[in-house]
Amino acid sequence: AAILNAPVVAATIKKYQPRGLFGERHITRRPFEVCPIPVFDPANADHMELSCLSQEAHAVVAAISEGLADHTVARAREAAREAAAAHIEQIDQITRRMLGL
Repeated sequence: AAILNAPVVAATIKKYQPRGLFGERHITRRPFEVCPIPVFDPANADHMELSCLSQEAHAVVAAISEGLADHTVARAREAAREAAAAHIEQIDQITRRMLGL
């Protein structure tokens, strides 16, 4: 899940996505078709670090989730990204290295 949500993966698949009225759409299998995402290996230190970072990011967002209920979906997503920004940056760095992007 961490790799699939890494900004570098989103940027890499963007040119392969069909465009709709509001931008790129239909992610579907694009990350797996465009990026060399490996199968999870618990013996791989990067995989384990991504797993921990993902769990920590989920916990950070869960802690603020009640406060997001009164926001629009777009604003709630923005607030969640802001809250987990440090985790997302670390996830992105590891993902870039792992995928050679």
